[in-house]
Amino acid sequence: MKPGEDCGLTIVKPSDKKKMINNQIHVLLIEDNPRNTQLICEMLGRDAENQFDLKCVHSLKAGLKQLAEKEFDVVLSSLGLPNSHGLETLVKLSAQKAELPIVLLADFGEKPLAIEAQKKEIPVYLVQGQMDGELLSRAIRNAIKCMRVEKELQQIEKKYSRLIENLQEGIGLIDKNACTTYINQRLAEMLGYTVEEMLGKPLFSFMDEGSAEACKNYLECLKWSVKKQQEIKFLRKNGTKVYANMKMSSLTDDDENYLGAIVSILDITEYRQAEEQIRASLAEKEVLLGEIHHRVKSNMQIISSLLNLQSSHMKNKDFIKMVKNSQSRIRSIALIHEKLYRSQDLSRINFSEYVQGLVTHLFQFNQVNSNLIKPKINLENVFLDIQTAIPCGLILNELITNSLQHAFPEGRGGEIIVELHPLEERACQMIVKDNGVGIPKDLDIEHTTTLGLQIVTMLVKQIEGSMEVQKEGGTTIKIVFRELRRKFSLRYSFCSQHS
Repeated sequence: MKPGEDCGLTIVKPSDKKKMINNQIHVLLIEDNPRNTQLICEMLGRDAENQFDLKCVHSLKAGLKQLAEKEFDVVLSSLGLPNSHGLETLVKLSAQKAELPIVLLADFGEKPLAIEAQKKEIPVYLVQGQMDGELLSRAIRNAIKCMRVEKELQQIEKKYSRLIENLQEGIGLIDKNACTTYINQRLAEMLGYTVEEMLGKPLFSFMDEGSAEACKNYLECLKWSVKKQQEIKFLRKNGTKVYANMKMSSLTDDDENYLGAIVSILDITEYRQAEEQIRASLAEKEVLLGEIHHRVKSNMQIISSLLNLQSSHMKNKDFIKMVKNSQSRIRSIALIHEKLYRSQDLSRINFSEYVQGLVTHLFQFNQVNSNLIKPKINLENVFLDIQTAIPCGLILNELITNSLQHAFPEGRGGEIIVELHPLEERACQMIVKDNGVGIPKDLDIEHTTTLGLQIVTMLVKQIEGSMEVQKEGGTTIKIVFRELRRKFSLRYSFCSQHS
């Protein structure tokens, strides 16, 4: 081959012609020295595993033309080419085919130049030391393999980068000193910064003081691979707060040494503001509801006082007794509203505490001699809503009042036992028992004309309960019911219907 003449040749072993189709490696050699060109052809010809389709040109201009017209797997290039030299050669080759690996031999270039080329993201691979066919063949194969791996990595990086950029969460990477090394666009927008403004700064610098201290403790736990999630208050560039759920996952090397962390941040500011609005609205409604309970209780006390005033002008003892019974019923309802007004939970009351207060009130209201008739209370904690508590309170009022007025005639003493027990499946059992004279054995409590017992029967049906009456050794009434889970409107006016 004459100096300066381009040549195209394929080095193939005769026995491997069929194999060549699948394994051919297309090489572009740019070399203006014919001796070096011949040497490379001979070295590649001795390769036992690969078949090389080698195209040789003597100038950079000719090489760029070949790259434009044909696909190659790798470029072998000299740096001292006509009309080009050194890094300029590599820059022009890379500009023509950025994804094509370039192999430089020790005779053609120096290591510093290769390093400089790599800084410019030119895929250059340097072969140093004594060169032979095996070394050159391996260098070409490795260059192609590295380039393919790099392409795959770039595709994967683009894929996941696109995925991360499109996430609703802010994503960042921090080093072991908690300084940011990567920030996605979403996190920057969340805090009102550019990505460049956030890079290299401590993650704590974007938080309020309390959250920064909590995050430092969080990171200490993270170094021991303890994963946590916590709410953090970030500060936007304009000073406003961002409420966020933050998760961190530690990054370690092969020896489990802590290198930093991946940070995931979800903006929950709107949810937190909505929650605060709901809490404020709920607090306002609780105040109003508490005021309603208070006013209902006050109105019932007024009604009771009016009845008391009216009874003072009555001469008929039966009328006076009827008024006092009505007062007692009103008071049992008022006690429910008073309990709810004083309770932190306006929807439910501790019914056991209510029963204790009701028994005390009824003994005082009926002016019971505590030396003769003694209350015995056995209560377990039971919480009821107002729809169930009011009828249950009225039932107890009627049963206890009935025992106080009729079970112990002519100065007879005894006990009135009141029990309250929770059962399975949200059921409860109320028991009112006395050891007095008892009710007549022929009396059907569910069909009596007595107002108090009629009220008990009606209310037991309203709470969908069952009632059992035992007449031995006094009177025992057991009522089993479940807490109501439906809208229920108690008619306070039923007493007047029977008055």
